[in-house]
Amino acid sequence: MKSLSELRNDGYNDLEGRWGNAVILTLVYLIVSSVTQILCGGLLSILILPPMMWGFDIAFLDNTRGTNSKPLDLSYLWNGYKDFSRVIGTYLLGLLYIVLWSLLLIVPGIIKRYSYAMLPYILRDDPNISYNDAIELSMEMMDGNKWRLFLLDLSFIGWYLLALLTLGIGFLFLTPYMKSTYANFYEELKGNVPVSTNP
Repeated sequence: MKSLSELRNDGYNDLEGRWGNAVILTLVYLIVSSVTQILCGGLLSILILPPMMWGFDIAFLDNTRGTNSKPLDLSYLWNGYKDFSRVIGTYLLGLLYIVLWSLLLIVPGIIKRYSYAMLPYILRDDPNISYNDAIELSMEMMDGNKWRLFLLDLSFIGWYLLALLTLGIGFLFLTPYMKSTYANFYEELKGNVPVSTNP
């Protein structure tokens, strides 16, 4: 099992020579998602944005794997809408569970959020998996790894503060770095739990 610093290094190295694409992808994603939330409101955005969020995550997974001749292409942001019902269904079910657990206490909701962290990648690797099966597989993969992912998040805190000092511009670089690192985190966990892979 790799250390957190090794995972971050892998995530950083995967972006070598592709930072320009990563920054443009992140900028467009942030602009479109922000405008959508402003124009459509929070509730409607929940029905519109998940496929774009999914595509954004998958762009960095495919970049890590080197499976696309156009790494981090903007088209990833719209790919999720080709599988709209499955992506939105899984995201909404996961969100419902998180909200229900959060009604008990904040901490259980946070724990569930980490339990479902692998959902985007599972949906990418198994296009036939059902909503509940994807959620259960994510929970299985994250069993014993939720704290580790939490620590991985905390390890970016210095970069997060630095991004704030740049009036937010730094997030155009930090976000790809984090997403690339999460993709490597999934790749490591996938080796321990069988996931059908259909690129």
